[in-house]
Amino acid sequence: MVSVADGVNNWSQRWQTVLGFSVTENMVSYTSEDEARHAFEEEIARAETIFERTKQPAGLPYVDEQVVGTFILSTGRRYSILRLQKRHVYQTFAPSLRYALAFDQFRDRNR
Repeated sequence: MVSVADGVNNWSQRWQTVLGFSVTENMVSYTSEDEARHAFEEEIARAETIFERTKQPAGLPYVDEQVVGTFILSTGRRYSILRLQKRHVYQTFAPSLRYALAFDQFRDRNR
């Protein structure tokens, strides 16, 4: 991990590999599940491409819905895994889908 930001209702972490690729993850907590769902849908609307959208994905009992897609950010195109979990919206950004999925597996093993 190379940086961390923490707020009252959110946090963000940036991880970097020895090859210089960085992956960012963030989480925002909302006051209600409806508010979180609305924010989740707004984020999905900003997606350039959606590869997969799954409700209650297998192996992730704590996730209500997951979207895998691409987003255009100020830093360029990023692949993302976006998750809704009750009142929380989690998002991972990586320079490739392969890195996003590998990081996701790494994080699941280390929670």
